[in-house]
Amino acid sequence: MNHPKEWTVPDHVPPELVADFDYRNPPGAQDDVHLAWKMLHAGPDIVWSPYYGGHWIATRGEDIETMQKDSVRFSHRSVNIPPLSEMQVVSLELDPPEHTSYRNLITPAFLPQAIASLENDVRSLAVERLEKLASRGECEFVSEFAKILPIVIFLRLADLPLSDREQLLEWAEWAVRGNVDERNESQHRLIGYISTWVEKRKAEAGGDLVSLIANAQIEGKPISPERMFGMFIVVLFGGLDTVASMMGFIARFLAENPAHRRQLIDKPELMVSCVDVADTALWRGQYGAAHHPGHGIQGRSVQEGRADPAAELAVRPGRSQV
Repeated sequence: MNHPKEWTVPDHVPPELVADFDYRNPPGAQDDVHLAWKMLHAGPDIVWSPYYGGHWIATRGEDIETMQKDSVRFSHRSVNIPPLSEMQVVSLELDPPEHTSYRNLITPAFLPQAIASLENDVRSLAVERLEKLASRGECEFVSEFAKILPIVIFLRLADLPLSDREQLLEWAEWAVRGNVDERNESQHRLIGYISTWVEKRKAEAGGDLVSLIANAQIEGKPISPERMFGMFIVVLFGGLDTVASMMGFIARFLAENPAHRRQLIDKPELMVSCVDVADTALWRGQYGAAHHPGHGIQGRSVQEGRADPAAELAVRPGRSQV
């Protein structure tokens, strides 16, 4: 393809694989982010984007699965494009076997029995929010509902003040959708915020998530401060955005498909299975190595004997195909 002079395309990249595709702002994403990404399916299995220093985008499930599982050829050492200069994101930016060890540290906090203990509180909060919104007959769903539930759940899991909710939500927005400076700044702000609580939980540990991470050990040794704070970044910023985004996609689908909405009203026993289907088809329909559009995997794509950064950003059937 013909491309602007300001683009720098490596000599070994075939012209037919160059795509004018900005993964942080794909054409049409404001109307339908899934369809915006699905447009890549009309082209080659892998394309090269000149944005953010240049990177590859794999668009087929088989290739993506290979990249995810083959940590030797496709390392997870940097999941942001362009790479951030600040804290390592743990465990996302670790390869096996380190990744498994660090992931296992926080698994107990998210086991079914741990989450089940929050069910009554979460249900009460959801009912409270819905009752406030019902009288208006309309709402901005993401900001007035979808973002509120996950942050409250996190703060209770971490035993942190609910009054810090708005501040943390702002930093999470910077981390996921901000420019490079804002994303780096969000990490600085979170580290400054959480440091005080880490010291308190080291002195007097409880059963909360902050205590779990602050006092974690790998092979009998405390984890480094850098990796500890990297874990907090993933748990807070990644967790909040993925849950809020999934809820937003589900709400939009139901709003645009009244027949499905009526089906759930008439047969509420279908709700549990429908949530599982929606999680797979709506949220993961637009999936990157870091769980929301705007994050990729730094790996290696070798063509003609040369290695280059490769963004692995998966595209699967989206909302319109559910």
